[in-house]
Amino acid sequence: MQSEKEYERRLLLRRIFPAEKLLEIGKQIGDPYCVQFDERGYDKNYRRFSEEEVISRLSNALSDEQILDFSMKYKDSLSPYRDFLGNYYTYDSKQKEVKLKSSWPKLQREIERLIQKHGENARAFLKACYYVCVELDRKWDNYYHIQSKAREFGMVKGWLTMLADFELAGVIIRRKGDINIPEEIAPLLRNYLT
Repeated sequence: MQSEKEYERRLLLRRIFPAEKLLEIGKQIGDPYCVQFDERGYDKNYRRFSEEEVISRLSNALSDEQILDFSMKYKDSLSPYRDFLGNYYTYDSKQKEVKLKSSWPKLQREIERLIQKHGENARAFLKACYYVCVELDRKWDNYYHIQSKAREFGMVKGWLTMLADFELAGVIIRRKGDINIPEEIAPLLRNYLT
């Protein structure tokens, strides 16, 4: 069975490295699956490598120190788009830096502060976000679904303020009509939904 840390490591690798760089890392550590592919990602029969297979293998094979080493070695290739706020790993996309530390204590303080600020409306909001984004796995065009569920779960006011507050805290990501919970944060949010 996959551990929480291993699962989070998979998410981190997928988030920060491009697929071809993951294949290159796999080849460097001598992974049997990875070494069969050329630098363009094809084997001798012109089959393309599976990114999921490479991520699975690397998440089992790489130590934390190796992840740090490869993230420094390939810093120019790392994603500049989204931070990673996990329980075991943190990635700052602006600095392009991986740290072996938890972001969860800071997130917990922010969530608790927002629950104090908004009361039960915040719990209903979080519950709706979790239900739609994680349980239903609806990641696109879900703005109105979450708003409707939040009302169903007891939210009576403060929709736009909570949306902004939880986005600024890093708990949700919002783009136009889409609201998402970063995968690495979903286990943390479960604690606030009971």
